Amino acid sequence: MRVMRKQFGGAALFDMHPDLSADIHTPECNELIELLKQCYTENPWGKFVGKCSTIDSKVAKCLARERAENSRKNREKRKEKSATS
Repeated sequence: MRVMRKQFGGAALFDMHPDLSADIHTPECNELIELLKQCYTENPWGKFVGKCSTIDSKVAKCLARERAENSRKNREKRKEKSATS
């Protein structure tokens, strides 16, 4: 399921984050993403004055942790593959 993007003054709602589809993230990040979507829905103009900034920062940190973990796993796989070659 893809995230629906709403237009606000020509800028898409989730342009600052990578794909926020639930099937590619951890349950922890998905929960934060849902909170962020809810905040943006309940405060359509509040996002411009920092109303959702705390949740947005938590989402960004969670996605960064996921990215770091995925990179670590990929490095390990690459080392294993090169060791067997």
